Amino acid sequence: MNPIRIKLEGFMSYRHEAELNFEDKPIWVLTGDNGSGKSAIFDAVTFALYGKTQRNVNNSDMINIHADQFLIEFDFKSGKRVYRLRKTVPRKGRSTYQVIDLDTREPVPDTSSKVGFDTWIANEIGIDLQTFTASVLLGQGNSDLLIRENPVERHKMLTQIVDLSAYQRLFELADNKRKVSEVDRHKVEGQVENLPLIDQSELDQISSQIGEQIVVMKQLQKRQVHLSTIAVQAQQWARLSQQKSQIIRSMGDAKAVIDNADQIEENGQRFDYLSKYLPKLSKLAKDRQNLTQIDNQIQKNTQLIEQSTIELDELRKKNEQLEKKRSQVKDYSSLLTEAKTLSAEANRLLNRFRTLDGKSACDSCGQPLTADHFETEQKRREQVLNGRKKNEQQLQIQHNQSVSLRTRLEKDKKTVEDQILKVEIRLRENQSGRELLASKKEMITQTAMDLLAEIPEDMHHLNADKLPFLQTEYKSLKGADRKLEQLRQVQLAQQKNQIRLEQIVADMAEIPDLARVDADQLQLEVQQVERRSTELSRKLESMRLELEKKKQQRHQHQKLKQQLDKISLQAGLYKDLSTLLGRDKLQRYLLRQAELGIVENANRVLDRISSGTIRLSLRQEYQDTESGQEKALDLVAHNSNLIDGSGSNTSNTPIPVSLLSGSQRFRVSVALALGIGQYTSKHKRNLDTVIIDEGFGSLDEAGRRELVDELQNLTGLLDRIILVTHQEEIARAFPNGYQIRLEDESSKVSLIE
Repeated sequence: MNPIRIKLEGFMSYRHEAELNFEDKPIWVLTGDNGSGKSAIFDAVTFALYGKTQRNVNNSDMINIHADQFLIEFDFKSGKRVYRLRKTVPRKGRSTYQVIDLDTREPVPDTSSKVGFDTWIANEIGIDLQTFTASVLLGQGNSDLLIRENPVERHKMLTQIVDLSAYQRLFELADNKRKVSEVDRHKVEGQVENLPLIDQSELDQISSQIGEQIVVMKQLQKRQVHLSTIAVQAQQWARLSQQKSQIIRSMGDAKAVIDNADQIEENGQRFDYLSKYLPKLSKLAKDRQNLTQIDNQIQKNTQLIEQSTIELDELRKKNEQLEKKRSQVKDYSSLLTEAKTLSAEANRLLNRFRTLDGKSACDSCGQPLTADHFETEQKRREQVLNGRKKNEQQLQIQHNQSVSLRTRLEKDKKTVEDQILKVEIRLRENQSGRELLASKKEMITQTAMDLLAEIPEDMHHLNADKLPFLQTEYKSLKGADRKLEQLRQVQLAQQKNQIRLEQIVADMAEIPDLARVDADQLQLEVQQVERRSTELSRKLESMRLELEKKKQQRHQHQKLKQQLDKISLQAGLYKDLSTLLGRDKLQRYLLRQAELGIVENANRVLDRISSGTIRLSLRQEYQDTESGQEKALDLVAHNSNLIDGSGSNTSNTPIPVSLLSGSQRFRVSVALALGIGQYTSKHKRNLDTVIIDEGFGSLDEAGRRELVDELQNLTGLLDRIILVTHQEEIARAFPNGYQIRLEDESSKVSLIE
């Protein structure tokens, strides 16, 4: 892991945004007064990585007093990719998490939650906070954490540093395979124990018994075939015998019918003759009867036509007489109209004259209108009016009589005309009826002639009286046709039976005497043989199944034995492999190689920063036999400055590193951190970064100069070295650095010019 950039805002003493960029330069120094906020930068790094710091405070306590939240962005290089960790922690609400791949500028999937974020860190970084602070970040007052921890904890740290996770996964995979193989082996062993062991001699014995039973089975089958053949022939003999008896009996029954064949044929022929001509004779008799009836009806219609013709002539004459009388009746209507006009005129003149009373002259004669003249003229006019009225009345009577006579004559004429119409209709109906009867007579006559043509001549003059006798004879012969047909069938059947009887006799002659026995008794013997054969067949099948079962058991036993040998071999191989991949073999070897490499690198550094007075080595005991727990970096120191009581140098006498002085322990811690960085830079785990937070105060001036020189010499071996110090002489020794100051209650960062 190579730190590239740190950005803070609202975190601890960093009220405002501050950014530190370590890219492109291998060694950086952070300087500033005590309490200016130098260590807070690396608290931000550990919080970005692990969500906690070495200060053991709550998240809310790390928010600047003037801020509502803090933001941390930490860019670092891991392998060949560069990532950015981004975290925000508010006073209220939920914290946010995100990992961004700066090569693609895309968020890493499933890192927006704390669980996903922490999982990604664990997989990508591979070491926990304790190992990080012991091997990468040498914190203020805690730089010797690695050598202060017990060997068991150092073993856990070194396991993470060296990254034995792949080997551990291989070990677990091999061990799981071993366990599965062991389970399979025990399972197959149980199957082998539960499966009976079948000897080959037992299989041979069963095979021999099967062979003996097969011989018996073949004998039974041969006997069964022989009996079955005879049984079939016996059944055929019985069937032919029965058929022969039936045919003889049937031919005997038919003989009685055949002996009466002449009478049956005569009756049948007579029945056919009557069946053919009797209906025609009946039809001819009926037609003749119908012709007689039609002739009578025609004669009757002719009489009715003659009567209707006479009646029609009389009615027409009567109608002419009425028409003549009606024309002779005088019409008084014009005379009556004229009389009514004269009466009205006389009445008008009378009324007008009466209006002349008191006038001087008469309007009729012009004479003076005296009283006498007025009276005389008035009477005259009244007489004229009365005369005309009387004449009108007489004409009215005559008119009424004329109208009444004419009406009566017209009514009589209408009655006569109606009678004429009815007689005419009746006449036409009788004429039509006579014509229809004539047509029907012609048709029946033709039919009768056709029937005569179809009937033999000797039957043409048969009277209708003889038909009942023929019909009685016909009824007495009813069924003669069926008897004749039966006779024909019996005769045909008799011929077929004769042929069949001859064939049966020939077939029976071919059946051997051995089969001319009771078929039922023979069938019983066949069934007994079949039952014995079936029982033996079942027994053979059972023996074959038993033999096959034992063969399968033997084969399965052999197969399971082979499988057991294979699984046992596989289990042994997995056991050996898991042992080799386990912590006591390959993992211990890799850790020991890492320990030796780290100690070798550390001693090279330690030799220069201690002027060759201190050298580290590993204890010879690597296993705690009581606890059974693995140890690592169980170091002892060789100090050439120590003199024993006799005055001899004790550099070859190892002492625990915990007995070293504070400055020596600081040198050893720095040397180990640099040694770890150099070792991992050449291996899979990339931890070629060392951060030293203070600790230089425990060194004297010469020691500080030696450490500075050594750090400068390591610029080509480690990717990043970051020093934190408040000592100006150390800060001036490095060209690249940041000055950290506390201004207005806020830490501020600036590049050292």
